[in-house]
Amino acid sequence: MLMPQRQTSALHAHDRGPSTFGESLTPPLYLTSSFRFEQYEEGSQVARGEHPGYVYTRSGNPTTDATSRVVSVWEGAASSLVLASGMAAISAALLSLVRPGDEVLMSPVQYGGTYAVRHGLGDAYGLTFTFVDMTNIDEIKSHISSKTRAIIVETIANPGMVVPPLDTIGSLCQERGIALIVDNTFATGYLYRPLGDGATLVVNSATKYMNGHGDTLAGTVSGTIEALAPVKALVSQMGSIASPFASYMLWRGLATLPLRMDAHSRHGLAVAEGLADMASYGRVIYPGLANHPQHRWVRDHFHGGQAGGMMAIELAPDVSPDDFMDGLELFSRAVSLGDTTSLVEQPSTLTHRSLTADESRIAGIHPGLIRLSIGLEDPDDLLVDLGQALKRARHAQ
Repeated sequence: MLMPQRQTSALHAHDRGPSTFGESLTPPLYLTSSFRFEQYEEGSQVARGEHPGYVYTRSGNPTTDATSRVVSVWEGAASSLVLASGMAAISAALLSLVRPGDEVLMSPVQYGGTYAVRHGLGDAYGLTFTFVDMTNIDEIKSHISSKTRAIIVETIANPGMVVPPLDTIGSLCQERGIALIVDNTFATGYLYRPLGDGATLVVNSATKYMNGHGDTLAGTVSGTIEALAPVKALVSQMGSIASPFASYMLWRGLATLPLRMDAHSRHGLAVAEGLADMASYGRVIYPGLANHPQHRWVRDHFHGGQAGGMMAIELAPDVSPDDFMDGLELFSRAVSLGDTTSLVEQPSTLTHRSLTADESRIAGIHPGLIRLSIGLEDPDDLLVDLGQALKRARHAQ
């Protein structure tokens, strides 16, 4: 019997049973809200869970299910859900685990949308969110109390590129009976699979690298069948499942995930090393560089020691952030990340603009911090573009 590798398994994960004459090579796109039955009792049996099938797309759709099977292969999960956005995934995962009065530990270096969840859910549901340095295990232990229900952390923190020791955190959470939610957006299951190191649920903004083409909003939640059950029920009630078309677009992107992530990582390292040679203009923060504080952990735990295509640069005081970004010709000034083309943004004014002054200070977010998403362009061209923009931004001062 064949024992295929992950890439092979992912490409064939949508296959359903024995082939028939004329069967679609790619997953059919089921653009329907409801499903009909020859006999009414058949629909009743499906609705009661007594027979496989579909009744209403909000609760399940063949296209969405085909994509979820591919996601599960990459994340090493027993089950996955494909949702309408990354924020839908984060919110559903968290709400399925916590109750009023619970405490959630989180890193101060986190996606701006997760901060919004912290403020919104904290106020509305009586939850306490506590900032903890996720690279310091002793500090995590000191903050765990009887009210601590979950820890939420990113594989590579957005935008500061902090990489927590997730294997150690996962073991700690399992020992203490605490749920661990890992946002795997920057790495995807191709570079690292948190479920293998003790995560309870893994979420992705699939809009980013998983889709990879900047044309689809989607999110994913992965875990065991038991862990996914309350998430699935909540998602059905909230109506946040992905549309069949978005699911199909995500399936298409996932087909090239390993090829793209290898290229993003290769180009990211080349650009980071080239920028490091321009050190007089600032500091480069990239987990693939040997001077990154968590480089060794990435080297030992990420697939092939690759670090993806995301990085941050801290501009020197005499370099104007606005002039630098406006001077770039190959980088698009835009939010999001993981596209085929390179993107640049200033977290303090876009993705993390909602943070308070204290939150920004703790997270290390300031006007001189610039986030780069390295695309699939030739890295030599990107370095030329970055170099000329840096020179112009310094001269503009």
